[in-house]
Amino acid sequence: MIRTEHPRLTAAVASLGVGLLLLAITPKVGFLEQADRKWFGIVSGKGGAVVGKGTRENPRRTEEIGVPVEVPPAGVLVLDDDTGEYFEEMPPVPTDLAVVLSRLKAMGVEQFGISYPLEWKDPDTLALDAMRAMMDRMDGMVLGYQLNNGTVGEPVPVPFQLCSISYAEVEGDRSKLPVVNSLPGDLPEFGGKETRAGFTLLGNEDAETERAYLLARWDDRVVFSLPLVSAIVGLEVPLDQVEVEAGNEIRLGPTGPRIPIDFRGRVKLPKEEPEILKASATAMISRSLPEGFGGNEAPVYLVDARLSSGKFEREWGEALPRVDALIRHAPHRVGVKPVPRPNPLVEMVLLVTVALVVGWSLKGKTVAKRLIQAAVGCVAVAALLSMSIGLLSFAPVPLAFQMVPVTALLVVLLTEGGGKIEVVRAKAEPEEERPARQAEPRRKSDSKKKRRKR
Repeated sequence: MIRTEHPRLTAAVASLGVGLLLLAITPKVGFLEQADRKWFGIVSGKGGAVVGKGTRENPRRTEEIGVPVEVPPAGVLVLDDDTGEYFEEMPPVPTDLAVVLSRLKAMGVEQFGISYPLEWKDPDTLALDAMRAMMDRMDGMVLGYQLNNGTVGEPVPVPFQLCSISYAEVEGDRSKLPVVNSLPGDLPEFGGKETRAGFTLLGNEDAETERAYLLARWDDRVVFSLPLVSAIVGLEVPLDQVEVEAGNEIRLGPTGPRIPIDFRGRVKLPKEEPEILKASATAMISRSLPEGFGGNEAPVYLVDARLSSGKFEREWGEALPRVDALIRHAPHRVGVKPVPRPNPLVEMVLLVTVALVVGWSLKGKTVAKRLIQAAVGCVAVAALLSMSIGLLSFAPVPLAFQMVPVTALLVVLLTEGGGKIEVVRAKAEPEEERPARQAEPRRKSDSKKKRRKR
């Protein structure tokens, strides 16, 4: 242990030094800036709704989060077993899909998602080119595919790459995200040059009714589910503004939705069924769509509800409107409140004051008492930071101020808080008295022997 005559003064000086160091380097060092941002969010009560680097040029800003008031219902076109011979085949061939796409485009629909893989045997080449050309005319064309994690991996297809982010960009514990590496079966149709892709089912994951996967890792990329890709494309969010923090949320741009997820990239589905505009896919050919269908900015999905499509595919198609509604109804930013740092001189005086007060308060004679006093100091500093942010709309570097009581406690514990130690030694005895004292018991034993002889 280190001993000092003035442990509390030493604690105040050491904690002040640590505070000044953190005050200078925190905004410049990545992990310190992230820790400061998180603590800022805690003491301000804003959680992750904090932006800015905490510098004087780019101060912290708290975001005001709200729920969108009006969200137009999504449109759902259903492929069922009763086609009425409107389509040549089921599922529709490229010729029929080109007609559907053309009429949706004429209605003003720009976001269209197909939730089943497009696969045909020997399709007509001209019809295929016409379908692809119509897909490229739509701003938000998304195709959905089931993904697997097979023994032999495949490169990430281009449509998935067009709407994906690097695995290294995912914050939090990203190791628990589901892993995929291939598409089942033969290579399907991937649409036009601007067509994006998102996954529907994950073949190696158990089907769930209360949760839905939004993320999956494919090699060094993170790919998104079909409704998430549709939202990213529909909101025109650049991929460098799609932020993912595993176990927390997905942010679609600064003002876009904040979608809560767990460490597996899943979202909890609402129990209530959302409002949707639903119609049979044949209604596009017979022109018998319900009123208002496709007349808003909401996406339109084509789902396969035929009995031959498979149980899990039908269940996923039924849950698709709930996932889409959750994403588009998620909270988003409605305003920003700047919280600048105080004047440098004021910030310095505040830090010195906190260091001296905390150092003076750690005067308990036992470790337990000093722990209690340090805990009180930590709470007091956090409360002061919370008041300055909430009431005064300014905040120094929270990490620097919060580490003052922690550093002071460590210093006091290392110095034992005992002050100057005085060792008192026993007075040495003269050597002449030692044999006399040691001889006394012998005399008593000798006298007992003499008595026995008598």
